[in-house]
This record gives sequence, structure tokens and C-alpha cells, in this order.
Amino acid sequence: MLNYLLISTVGISLYTDIKYRKIFNAVTLPGMLIAFAYHGMTGGTEGILFSLKGLLLGVGLFLLPFIMGGLGAGDVKLLATVGALKGPHFVLQVFLTTALIGGLITGVILAKEGRLLSTLKRMFLSLFYFLFSKTKMSYLNHRHIEAEGSFPYGLAIALGTLFSILWVR
Repeated sequence: MLNYLLISTVGISLYTDIKYRKIFNAVTLPGMLIAFAYHGMTGGTEGILFSLKGLLLGVGLFLLPFIMGGLGAGDVKLLATVGALKGPHFVLQVFLTTALIGGLITGVILAKEGRLLSTLKRMFLSLFYFLFSKTKMSYLNHRHIEAEGSFPYGLAIALGTLFSILWVR
């Protein structure tokens, strides 16, 4: 039952993220509520804590990228919903597979636009200056990174979730 709800929630979110570039609360919040109700009824307090741990881990994993402007709030809430439904172990697996898939998609987009090497150079220099410079300058100036290279991250979350459902036990 939870896998059907998970697939429905992620599938609808993928559709709206591609079509409107937005993941709606009307999709993610009911999934969270159903997760807490289901786990509360089947596992009592332990079940609720299971959902809460998954939700908090989902939020925590995407919080820094959200704060830095790399993800939208809908992406954070979608991963939180995944965590509430399937728990902390599963949401960690989804996060890892989503990160790999998202990185691959981003690499392909940057390579197609001819910006892969310059972006990697800026990332390396930013890391170098952050670690070794007293001034902590950043060469990863977000104003120069154009939105044309972005993609709806719901795609990576959906693929990461699907991979995790099919191959993680």
C-alpha cells in the first residue's frame, strides 16, 4: 500500500515539476499525514517515531542545498514525504541515488551546453579557496550560473525513488 502511495505522490510531483516547475503542498502534505496515520495505526508510538525520523532526515538531507538556492521547497517536502512514508533507511538510499542521478543529469546538461569544464574549474577553485584561503573567497558565483542549465529536480527524486523501490530491500 505504501509503495502505491509513494509512487503516486512522486509521479504527480514529477508531472507538476516538469509542467509548472513546482511541487505542490496539496500533493506532499497528504502523503505525510497518511504516512503518520498508517505508521501510527500499525506501530503505535514507534510507528509515528519511524515516520518522524524519516521525515526529519529527508528535510535535513536537502536543507543545505535548499538554503544555498539549489533546490526548491517542494523538493525538500517531497523527500520529507518519502521519509515519512518509508522511514530513515529508505530516505537515505533515495537521497544517495537521487544525488547520483541528479549529478549525471547536470553533467550531461553542462556538457551539452559546453560549460562542464568551466563549471568544474569554478567548483575546484571555490573548494580550494574555501579550504586554504584566509579570505574565503568563492569562485562559484551563483549569479553567473544561468537557469538554462537547470532542470526540475523532481525528475532525479522520482528516478532515485523508483530505483530504491525496485532494488533496495
